[in-house]
Amino acid sequence: MSNRKGPSLKTLVWSSLILLGSAGAIIGVVASRSHEAAREREKAAATAALSQGKFDAAATHLNRWLAIDPRSAEAHALSAQVALETGDLGRVSSELNEARALGFPEPGLERVHALVLARMGRFGEAEPILTRELARTPDAAAVLEALALVYLKTYRLHDAEALITRWMRVQPDAARPYVWRAEIDRRMQADTSIELETDYREALRRDPGLEVARLGLAELLRRAHRGAEAAAEYEIYLKARPDDPTALAGAGQNAVDLGRIDEGLKLADAALAVDPDNVTALRGRAAAELSRGDPESALKRLDRCLKLNPFDSEALYTRSLVRARLGQADEARADLETVERLKREQAELLTVRDKLMAAPDDNGLRAQVAAWMLAHGRADEAVEWARTILASAPKHRAANRIMAEYYDTQPDGSGLANYHRLQAADADAGAEQR
Repeated sequence: MSNRKGPSLKTLVWSSLILLGSAGAIIGVVASRSHEAAREREKAAATAALSQGKFDAAATHLNRWLAIDPRSAEAHALSAQVALETGDLGRVSSELNEARALGFPEPGLERVHALVLARMGRFGEAEPILTRELARTPDAAAVLEALALVYLKTYRLHDAEALITRWMRVQPDAARPYVWRAEIDRRMQADTSIELETDYREALRRDPGLEVARLGLAELLRRAHRGAEAAAEYEIYLKARPDDPTALAGAGQNAVDLGRIDEGLKLADAALAVDPDNVTALRGRAAAELSRGDPESALKRLDRCLKLNPFDSEALYTRSLVRARLGQADEARADLETVERLKREQAELLTVRDKLMAAPDDNGLRAQVAAWMLAHGRADEAVEWARTILASAPKHRAANRIMAEYYDTQPDGSGLANYHRLQAADADAGAEQR
C-alpha cells in the first residue's frame, strides 16, 4: 500500500474557498456583462422607437433602461424628449435638469430646449437653435418636425413643405408628417381639398390610432357635407376619447345636419357638460332647437355663442334666420351686414397672407397679421406672431403695441404691458425694423 497522504483538511478548505472565489468572480463578470447587454438592448430599442415616432414604446424602454442604470444622463435626456412629445411638459423640465446634473452635454440639452420653445410658440427663439441642430444632424426627425412647425406658423409654407418632404424620406413609415402637410393645406384655406383628405388618410394608414388625423378627417368630411362618412370617423374617435368636447360638438353638429335631431342634441349636451363654452356645441344645439320649431331657445343659444365669440360668422348667419322667423327684421338685417363685413375682413387677411408667402420675413406684414388676429378675438395667435417679430426686432413698434394691448387684458399683466409700451416708445422715429 502507498504511504502517501491525501491533502489535509486545511488545504481542502482553502482550495474550496479559492474555487468559490473564482466562481464568484466569473459570475460577477457574467452578471455585469448581462447587465450591460440588457442596458444596451433597452437603449437601442428606446432610440429606435423614438426615431420612429413610437413614443409609448420609447417610454417603456427608457423606463427599463433607467431601472438598470438610473444615473444615465442620456436616458434622462431622451426621457425629456419623450415627455415633450407626449405633452408632459412638467416632466420635460425635471428630466432635463436631471440629465444636466448627471453631465449630459449642453448642446444635446439645447436641442430639447429648442423643441420645447417651438411647442410653446416661441418661434423666434427656437428657430436659430433648430437651424444649427439641423445643420449638425440633417436627418434628425424631431428637429425636422419642430423647424417645420416654426415655418408653418410663420407662413413660410414652401420651406415647411420642403422640410416635411425630407422628414418623410427619413421616416417613410411615420404618420405625423402627413398631418403637418395637411396643416399646409389648412393654412392655404383649402379646408375641403382632395390633398388634405389624402394626407389624413395616409397618416391613418400608417397609424390608425393617430387621434389628430382621425379628428381632422372627421371635421373635414363634415365641412364637405359628407355626413355619413364623417359620422363613421367621429364614432371611431369617440370610442378612444369619449369626453372630447370638440369631437362631441362636431359629431352633434354633423348629426343635426343629417336630420338626426335627437342624436345631435344628446351629443351637443354631452359636449356642453364638459365645456359649457363650446361654441360649436352651442351652434349645434341652436340648429337642433330651430329644427324642432323652438326659435326662442335657439336665439338664446346663439346669443350666448356670439357673446363668447363675436366673430363667428356661422352663428351670426343662423341668428339672422332665427330673428327673421321671430319677426325681428332690423336685427336680422344687422346680423347679415356683420356677416358680410367679416367676409370682407377675412378677404383682407387672405390678401396679406398671400403677400407674406412671397415675403415671409417681412415684419410689417407679420404685424398686420398679428393686429388682425388680436382684433378678431384670436389673441393667442396674435401673440405668436408678435413674438416672432420681436425675436429679430425687439423694438418693433407695432409688435410691442400688440403685446402691450394683449397684456392689458391679462391678470397681473400691467408690468409687461408697460414694458412693451416703453419698447415701442424707444423705437426709432424712422422706418420700423425689418
